[in-house]
Amino acid sequence: MAFAAGFVPGARLAGRVDEAGVLRLAFAVPLGLGLIAQAFFLVGIAGEFGAGAIGVVALLALIAGVRHRAAAGADVAAVLAGGWVRRPLFWGLAAGALAGPAWLALYPPVSWDDTIYHLPLARSLVEHGRYLFVGNLRLPVFPLLGETLFAPALLCGRASTAHGVSLVATGATAILLLAWGAGRFADFRRQNGSLRWALAPAAIWIGQPIVVFYAGSSFIEPLLTLFATASILAFERWRDESKEPGEPSDRGGRRWAWLLAAGAFAGWAAATKYLGLYLV
Repeated sequence: MAFAAGFVPGARLAGRVDEAGVLRLAFAVPLGLGLIAQAFFLVGIAGEFGAGAIGVVALLALIAGVRHRAAAGADVAAVLAGGWVRRPLFWGLAAGALAGPAWLALYPPVSWDDTIYHLPLARSLVEHGRYLFVGNLRLPVFPLLGETLFAPALLCGRASTAHGVSLVATGATAILLLAWGAGRFADFRRQNGSLRWALAPAAIWIGQPIVVFYAGSSFIEPLLTLFATASILAFERWRDESKEPGEPSDRGGRRWAWLLAAGAFAGWAAATKYLGLYLV
């Protein structure tokens, strides 16, 4: 519920870039996850993390984005109306690509990082309602955005529920790469009438065994990759805006929106894992 609520304000902010269809929809997911994680972090700092606080944050997120729900629905409808989406082959390939991660996500966490770092930190947040120095862990201090998103899932009573966060992040990264491919291969598509090459970046991503493994786990790498990909693509769009024809007054606000989004995504990547500092 919390992640779905986060998508609504994320879609509203993504609308600031004035991009229709799959690109705006793709950026709405990491924006929503980042906003929800930031709100949960503040609640944890205040020492009030729990089911009640999570429900309040989700409700506020829905209220904040309720005015944009029609535009978000229009984005979804526009994507579903795309020619490549209406092909049975596309849905068959998408279902096949997600079947492996979804199946792995049903299993209890047994990997090293799941059980030694990430889930114990998330469990500590759930049990104490605030962030603590967990001295019995090998790494008691760690960037905690990923664990903060895992914590609400642990309230459901099953540790494997946290795998859904990685599954969402992996799928959202594929959508970002799909949007990027559709833009980069636009000329090829116009000349050949095919979207096959536009699907290549997302297909290469979701087809890697290590990606499938991480997508069904409580590792934080899927979230790191999602925010890193969003940051790079937003920064690229900021540079592309300066090259597009039109009055600067028409593009100025959108350009800076892309740059601010790139900075926010880079910050969330660094808050997920130290390697995200390279993006900053």
